[in-house]
Amino acid sequence: MFSAVSDHYCGDRFNPRFSSRLPVHGTPNMTPEKKGKDDKLKDHLIGSMTSPRAILPLMLDHLLIEIKASLSAVSPPPSTNVLALTKVVKVLPSAPLRILRLKLLKLFKAPRGTEGDLWMRMRDGKPVPLGDIGGADDDKDIDWWLETGSEVVLCIRN
Repeated sequence: MFSAVSDHYCGDRFNPRFSSRLPVHGTPNMTPEKKGKDDKLKDHLIGSMTSPRAILPLMLDHLLIEIKASLSAVSPPPSTNVLALTKVVKVLPSAPLRILRLKLLKLFKAPRGTEGDLWMRMRDGKPVPLGDIGGADDDKDIDWWLETGSEVVLCIRN
């Protein structure tokens, strides 16, 4: 009786048509495949991976835009090529214009509640307003106007 049951028993299920399917499909392999202990996902990864916190700054360096930012107390800013206080700032190109304005206000340590206008210095030295002065373009990305090496002047409004 044991041989009759084992002939019709495949794995963990009983199959009444086991004997009729045997000539068509062949004898099943009842031994489980054993994988080596070294066959793990970490062995199949490409290269040596470091922690994500170490990789993220390296990836962002390719995405950041470096701009030269200056501070002016008068609006529109003077047409001189270099203002007294100029700093290099790194920003994401997808950052809205409002975020750039707030970042520059913080960089130049403007008092809380201070408002400012952003101006872009063209190649000929003329200042041009960056976005709409009223703030209608505050939600647009800065890569509409700026690229690496652009000069931006923050004019503080009193």
